[in-house]
Amino acid sequence: MLKTVAFAALAIVWCARAAAAAAPTVGAPAAAEAPGGPSIAPLWTVHIDEVRPEKAAEFERLNIAENKGVHAVLREHGQPITPVYELVMTGSVYMSMRPKLSFEELDAPSAVPEEVAKLLSAVTDPLDEPIHAALKFHHNEIWRYRPAGSYIPAAPGYTLPTPGYIQIVSERVVPGMEEKYSALADAQNAALKKSGYPWSVLLFTSSYGDGAYKYLWQADSKAAFLKAGDRAAVLTAALGKEAAGRMLDDLKRCLAGTETVEAAARRDFTDLPDSAPWPGLPPRAALPAPAAAPDDTDAPEQVAASAAAWKATVECPAGKEYRDVRRDAGREESCERRLPGALVVRDGPARSWYSQGHPGEEGRYQDGRKVGRWKECDRFDRCHEIEHALVEPYERTHAVKAEIPISFVDGKYLFDFGSCWSTTVSRRAEDSYLDIIINAGDRACDIAFESEEHYYCEVPYSAGIRRFGSLDLMRELPKAGLPQYCRQGQGSRDKP
Repeated sequence: MLKTVAFAALAIVWCARAAAAAAPTVGAPAAAEAPGGPSIAPLWTVHIDEVRPEKAAEFERLNIAENKGVHAVLREHGQPITPVYELVMTGSVYMSMRPKLSFEELDAPSAVPEEVAKLLSAVTDPLDEPIHAALKFHHNEIWRYRPAGSYIPAAPGYTLPTPGYIQIVSERVVPGMEEKYSALADAQNAALKKSGYPWSVLLFTSSYGDGAYKYLWQADSKAAFLKAGDRAAVLTAALGKEAAGRMLDDLKRCLAGTETVEAAARRDFTDLPDSAPWPGLPPRAALPAPAAAPDDTDAPEQVAASAAAWKATVECPAGKEYRDVRRDAGREESCERRLPGALVVRDGPARSWYSQGHPGEEGRYQDGRKVGRWKECDRFDRCHEIEHALVEPYERTHAVKAEIPISFVDGKYLFDFGSCWSTTVSRRAEDSYLDIIINAGDRACDIAFESEEHYYCEVPYSAGIRRFGSLDLMRELPKAGLPQYCRQGQGSRDKP
């Protein structure tokens, strides 16, 4: 989540302080960066969220909206934006990494002017409750970057500005084995260098956390990582099978425990531009030029058929329009139903892919909302099935009706705040678009408006059914004599 890491509650820090003080030291301080190597901050605050799997999509949507809204406010008022690097791990675990130059920076007061801070709160406060409702738990750690224990290839193999695959290896060292472990880390780096390994391997120590060493093996893709080989394969290629086996046995004796998880980098999650270099990767300007794309005279999502040889896999019922959206390497197929007032909802079968051959989701929408059994996969082709009810238990706390809560009748838009059935409604006109995301909150109907501008409303259920001349609640609520339940944060998003 996009939160200022104040570390006010530092129970985990104080509990880990003794372990951190005795933690083995691999490598020199971060200031001793190799000449010509990428600059990586010496300290990192790390926020880890474990999300309920059934709430992961909602968690991502809310965080992306929050990050874009906050960054828009900062840009509008000329405030600097510190990059945040997001990793999504298997098991619906999200890790946000923020660079710091020193421990003093953690205690420094915010430099954001008070009037800007109030605008930021207007963006973040309404989202805090629904974001936290999606969590199992979360916590903070502080990691220290170890440049001498890290490997940055002299001839990197990257073709993308963001690693498509990251393997995170956590190792906890037995007390008294620190010197031996350090020597093994040096031998590993020598083997990586000897073999011309094409991917970066960054080493961090969780100084305030679990005290473990954290290796981030970063590659263009999982297939590219497997082709280059993991630690065992690299050592075998560089040292021979017998010597590599002895070294791996020595490493096992040094460790009290180890854990390996897969992760994907997510620039979109924290609104991180491609121009911001990813830690351990070459800057975008140093990457090979991408292959020329086919001419595209249509809208961005309607790429010429030669751009991808995928065939339609979704058949829409009568009266529904087929939609095929291409973003980067991914694809989304769905069916849409048009309603009066230029309103549109997804309605019918739908499928998505992260890239060709790697499925995302498959199921059915009803009136803009997922219903029934869905198959949902992560970026590592690990899939599970989940049942989406037409009305969820949390919605039954008020007078919900399983129907679209926005309609267009006699030239007016009707909002049924009392029902507030959770769904997404879009308005598409020739010169504009608008997505309206409706969610039943604990105390009010939560409505997010996303277009070139972004704002968020919390309208009490007691407001009932209201008629407005437009969909712009920011203007329509005061005109109707109602309080201003909306808060604005200028922002933008990719056109759906």
